[in-house]
Amino acid sequence: AKYLFDQPPFTTAQKSQWLLVDTLYMSPLLFAARPCHKLVKDDKLVSDDVNNPVNDCKKARSLLFDEIAQWNMLSRDKQSIFATLLFKEKEFEGFLSMVNAFGLRMLRTNRPDDREDIDYPMLERQIKKQYAGRICGHADVVTMAMKHPCELAYALALVDTNDYRSVTPGWVLYNENTYEKQICRESYVGFPLIMMGCGIKAEKVRIPVSVDQVAPTLAQAMRIRAPNGCPLPPLNY
Repeated sequence: AKYLFDQPPFTTAQKSQWLLVDTLYMSPLLFAARPCHKLVKDDKLVSDDVNNPVNDCKKARSLLFDEIAQWNMLSRDKQSIFATLLFKEKEFEGFLSMVNAFGLRMLRTNRPDDREDIDYPMLERQIKKQYAGRICGHADVVTMAMKHPCELAYALALVDTNDYRSVTPGWVLYNENTYEKQICRESYVGFPLIMMGCGIKAEKVRIPVSVDQVAPTLAQAMRIRAPNGCPLPPLNY
């Protein structure tokens, strides 16, 4: 995307002749339940397949239509919130222009696209009303909107989801013996921990343990003080 937005003639007055849209930035915002990029290039699953720019263009066009449809399904208030936070960002400008997005802006100068002209108190009221009970009522929304508008927009999109898998990425576990694949979306993937040393008897601990217990266990085995940040006691072995 940087090659599109940063190269001439797009940094000059001729930029107005082009409407550049990168589906990558809008994809996790509009499809927060699956925050990975929805532009799946399944033809690349074949390792010896060459690049196919025509297929890439067709899939990008299809995804763009899906994003426009998803945008139109948002409430007017949510559209206004996202447009206000992102209209100044060049990566979102093309898409927001395409869908005629309307942001909550209080125009007080002759530069209506200036971020300083945003009506931040109104934006804060709108966000806290729209996400009441799901975000902290004392959150400093104004500061976040001024300093981190993109991050705030993505965070609000995730708040709308009810699936914990939206935040935690998935890991593919592959069994080389049975050739079976399993997607694990827990906060971490289980793995064996082997400890060997003087005074440690041969034993298998089959109960699940937290990774937070590793450091205090090692500290106890070495007869040193556990780190101050260890919240759990050592294993009883």
